[in-house]
Amino acid sequence: MSKFPARLLSDDIGYVHVCKTFYATQLEALQVFCIKHHQYGPDNIAALGPDGVLSRMRDDKLSRITHTDSDTPGDSIADNHLDASNYMLIRLMLLRKQWPLPTPVEQSANMLTQIVAALDALETFCNTFDLVFEYDAAIEQIKERLGQ
Repeated sequence: MSKFPARLLSDDIGYVHVCKTFYATQLEALQVFCIKHHQYGPDNIAALGPDGVLSRMRDDKLSRITHTDSDTPGDSIADNHLDASNYMLIRLMLLRKQWPLPTPVEQSANMLTQIVAALDALETFCNTFDLVFEYDAAIEQIKERLGQ
């Protein structure tokens, strides 16, 4: 992974604002991913493979985005966009042989560790931009959206 460009550390307020907004959107995408993953698990994606993920995105996600003018219960326009971006990350994970995790037992044992590692990385990112990151609040929001 490449390092942050030097420009990120500059005083260019517009650039920093866009990066902060992008980060907030990524957090939304992470929440959508956690909910969808909790609902469907890894097997449906593993069965599709990388090309199947592209097909699913084209036939389902992009169709919803281009043909939906308003939110429907449980299926907002924003969530469809976030879900589409998640599909590309999932495809990358498939290509890197990172999906699914080795076994259901290992998956359960590693899930919290992976979430904590991701949140730690997000906290580091926030510190770079002097953003407030409420670690416990993030965990609670994910649990709340998952209905736990």
